[in-house]
Amino acid sequence: MKIFWLDDQLEQLHWQVLKNSLLTLLLLPLINLGHDFIQQFHMADQIVVYFYALSFTTVAFILAFYGALKTLHTGLTLVTSRLGQYMLYGYRHLPMLCLIGTSIYFSLYLF
Repeated sequence: MKIFWLDDQLEQLHWQVLKNSLLTLLLLPLINLGHDFIQQFHMADQIVVYFYALSFTTVAFILAFYGALKTLHTGLTLVTSRLGQYMLYGYRHLPMLCLIGTSIYFSLYLF
């Protein structure tokens, strides 16, 4: 049986992409949980709850954006073929695409 060994830089990129994509996709259940939580309060208390929810989601989106941006600008020169470079380019953009999809879903979900 062949063992598939990745180069150390490529393995680090793989785990970084996986971690940042999962961090971004973790925002979806948090958005739903926050929306359900806000609906339980009376009108007078909703202002404070909305403020905390907006602050929390803003921090979560900033952290997800920073992680996706850091992954996007990872420089690797391991692949010499043209197809391999395009695949690596697309793979590096995966966390940012997850963040864009989550942002679109979030904006459509609230309005």
